[in-house]
Amino acid sequence: MNPPPPRRLRIEHLSRFRYGEPARGGVMLLRLRPREGEGQRVRAFALDIEPAAVPVAFADSFGNPCHLFNVHREHREILVRSRLVVETAEPAPPAADGAGGWEALAAEADRVRLWDCLNPSRFARPCPAL
Repeated sequence: MNPPPPRRLRIEHLSRFRYGEPARGGVMLLRLRPREGEGQRVRAFALDIEPAAVPVAFADSFGNPCHLFNVHREHREILVRSRLVVETAEPAPPAADGAGGWEALAAEADRVRLWDCLNPSRFARPCPAL
């Protein structure tokens, strides 16, 4: 039996932040672009920000796409609009022999990408059990 054909989804997201008093500056972290992986690909993605700002793209410690931007002038509102096209398909079934399982797990042990999870904090401190 053949898998169903891929589906294309067009998505628009709008966030509006209004302030009672003028804000003199602002920093915002966005998580509006979906992750790509088995069964999902982002075919198009655009961000529009008012007042005009230049978003910087990066991945968080879990590999999620993020955008960070600053507004450096006085404003009473920030408008963020994302437009994207995502293609989804049924993921391939896992290999019956479990091939790649341990190798895939070892690849996740990236100390830079997982810094937030692998370093001590006030909630988790090194101990013999860890």
